[in-house]
Amino acid sequence: MVPVLQDSEDFDCPICISPPMDIVLHPHVLHLENPSDQTQLPDVPPPSFQTSSRPFPSPLGAKNSSSSKSSKVDYLIKLLTSSRDAKPSSKSVIFSQFREMLLMLEEPLKELGFNVIQLMSQTRSANVIKEFNVPAPEGPTILLASLKALNVGINLTAASTVYLLEPWWNPVVEEHAIDCVHQIGQVENVSIVRLIVRSTIEERILQLQENKRVLANKAVGKNL
Repeated sequence: MVPVLQDSEDFDCPICISPPMDIVLHPHVLHLENPSDQTQLPDVPPPSFQTSSRPFPSPLGAKNSSSSKSSKVDYLIKLLTSSRDAKPSSKSVIFSQFREMLLMLEEPLKELGFNVIQLMSQTRSANVIKEFNVPAPEGPTILLASLKALNVGINLTAASTVYLLEPWWNPVVEEHAIDCVHQIGQVENVSIVRLIVRSTIEERILQLQENKRVLANKAVGKNL
């Protein structure tokens, strides 16, 4: 859990309202120390933990190790290899909210001969997209993109397949990512692949997404 929180860009310390830098296990997500006024951590009773002996695949794995990959990553690589065998020039965009997950993917994909490029920040988006638009085999066929790096108006129609590595609690964010590929100018059929681990919180997030869509449609008077 600590590596996941450390890697995510969406958590703020509730004391100083800034991204956590030194995360520790605690009933709340807080800095180890508050750099602004040295506020002490609240005196909160520790939570009750239950230990399960059931093995769960890590979504992140060990840093800088191409051999430490989750089952989700293994399955994604199989899908990408199959897609390349069917059409070597096809391009894919892989979206994730976790930078570490995307970095973990890069090395094994390159080892398998994929031409990979990253889109991790908004500042370099124009140059990255320009390079991604170069047709294969000269241009990249795989774009590893952070959901946080998407600006309004980004055009990724060079790709025809979108992979979403984990569900995002706000469905609008995912829809925006998909629309970067499926928009005016796209000349191929677009495939959307969601990778969901069964019997995990990811299934609950999918249900939360659906509930939000229902509420949004009711708010604008749409009938489902």
